[in-house]
Amino acid sequence: MTAQLKKYTFTLLLLWFSAGMLSLAWNIYDNQQEHKELALQATRTFLSQLQNTRAWISAHDGIYVPVTKNRRPSPHLNDDPKRDLTTAGGTQLTKISPATVIRELSAITSINKGAEFHITSLNPINPENLPYAWEKPWLLQFSTDAKERSTIVREDGKTIFRFMAPIISQRDCQACHVEKNYPIGEVRGGISITLPMEQGGLNWPLLLSHFGPMAAGTLLILFFSSKLNAGRSELLSLNQSLIEEIRQRREAQDKLQESKDQLETRVMQRTSELRLMNEQLEQKIHQREHIEDALTMIYNEFYQLFNSAPDGMLVVDEEFNILRINQAFARFIGLESNKIIGQKCFDIFFGSTCHTDSCPLQAIVEGKRRFEVECEKRVSTKDRNIPCIVTSTPFREADGTLIGAIMVAIDITTRRQTEQALEGSAKKLKESNQALEDFAHIISHDLQEPLMLIQGFSNRLQGKAGVDLNKQCNRYIEQINSAAGRMRELITGLLLYSRVSYKTEPFTEVDLSLIIDGVLEDLALQTEKSQSTIFKDKLPVIWGDPLQIRQLFQNLIGNSLKYRRKDTPHEMHIKNQGMAYCKDGLRFVQISISDNGLGFRPEDGDHIFDIFERLQGDKKEEGTGIGLAICKKIIERHGGSIRASGQPEQGAEFTIRLPQKNNIT
Repeated sequence: MTAQLKKYTFTLLLLWFSAGMLSLAWNIYDNQQEHKELALQATRTFLSQLQNTRAWISAHDGIYVPVTKNRRPSPHLNDDPKRDLTTAGGTQLTKISPATVIRELSAITSINKGAEFHITSLNPINPENLPYAWEKPWLLQFSTDAKERSTIVREDGKTIFRFMAPIISQRDCQACHVEKNYPIGEVRGGISITLPMEQGGLNWPLLLSHFGPMAAGTLLILFFSSKLNAGRSELLSLNQSLIEEIRQRREAQDKLQESKDQLETRVMQRTSELRLMNEQLEQKIHQREHIEDALTMIYNEFYQLFNSAPDGMLVVDEEFNILRINQAFARFIGLESNKIIGQKCFDIFFGSTCHTDSCPLQAIVEGKRRFEVECEKRVSTKDRNIPCIVTSTPFREADGTLIGAIMVAIDITTRRQTEQALEGSAKKLKESNQALEDFAHIISHDLQEPLMLIQGFSNRLQGKAGVDLNKQCNRYIEQINSAAGRMRELITGLLLYSRVSYKTEPFTEVDLSLIIDGVLEDLALQTEKSQSTIFKDKLPVIWGDPLQIRQLFQNLIGNSLKYRRKDTPHEMHIKNQGMAYCKDGLRFVQISISDNGLGFRPEDGDHIFDIFERLQGDKKEEGTGIGLAICKKIIERHGGSIRASGQPEQGAEFTIRLPQKNNIT
């Protein structure tokens, strides 16, 4: 091998190993980041459950448990007159605070070696809530930056994920801490969660998936380098033979020169023949080089594609002998390639289709171009049946002669498990929807019936005794009717709010221009009465639930007409702001609805969509505080977003983002 060829071979090997090691390092780093992100998502989910539990307990002013030897009344609730109760059966109950419930739940999960959580602060009321050493720095940082913290540490040979989120003082905290008079929104401590993490050993599949191709590539480089060197030696030998032949021809020409007059024609003819033979030989050499290059490229591509395939592949002849397998199939079987090649396929990969009319090889032999079957397979290294999809296609010689079949085996165990899990989830979802429908029925019928009776009897009372009643009694009856009417509106709003999630229609293409025209037609009388002017752009087509999208815009436009200024001509603008951004293969469009009405304070924009939150503080304006909450719930079901901004007496603007299907232009 020449020095130049050795140099090229070494450089190619160095580049190949460098690329493999960089890919391995990146995959290891990406795997570590994925574990950390999964731990953070699990911790946030657990924290959400804890906060919901704590909020529920606080909303119910604590919970009561029986007094036992180990459960005594809390001295921290001595000032609460409702701390201790006695049931009708004589059982003594005592109230426990949300912090106590969370602490006891933490003790249970700690015993089970699960997640451990801890409510703490720098100055707790209960000494049991004193912070751990690692919690103090984060509690100090919460005073200036109330953001969650997390880290991964090693203790006693174990990997632990630590997380802490601040506890913000809210209205429901005053039930147990009324004497402290904590300001709403102030950081009062934190909730820490400690989550054990499984730290596996070496990732052998990852290492094998990199070092295997690296080793194979090295062998290929060395193999083809030796081939090139052998070809070069052969060409040099052939060239030397040609040089020797030319030298002999020249000697013959010198000898024949003596008889030039007689043999000149023959020499010229022979020279022409030699020139033609030399050209033909050079052409054959070039053709051979091109053929070798093409074969080398084809072999490289086939080898890389065959062994890089994620699914198991094997080549079987007509006698059921395994001729070739890829690395994925060897891993699937659990044996080395040399122990599989040459065996009968039904001895290594036995299944329900073997020796039947559904055999993939038999189907190819019978003339089918492609055959696919779903079956159960069993391998000698595993003690269970593996559900698979086996696809076979013909494997032929260059002249078209059938050799056997190329089979692709796909393990669908995960898909089967996913299908079973989806069936269970669908059953639970159906049961949950049925419960929601029952609850909606109670709201729409059982709760509204007493209100109808109240209004009916009050109207009857006013109709029969209205003349004999004084003004004050008539005013009382009117207030009763008004309160019952508001209660009915509230129940109807709650019913609509609950139906957003389960009383739905399939998503389809929705032309927003047609939706807006229909809403404006429904509100035409209200628009004319308020003397409002509405300007609207041509709006796009989106992907959503038509009925819910109509409800969304009817609530927003109706609110704008309701909360207008009486001293200024009311104007409303519905604008198409084009595509906002793309996410998960979907394009989102942005639409704004703005007016010059009463508006609201900028700081109210964050909680204006909360249920029962009124748009205006003016009690003269009618409303239940549910309309905007329904809007937000509809937007969230469609995967979009909504935000509000405004200024008092200057107007408000609502910006909506909704998904637009990829094939919609």
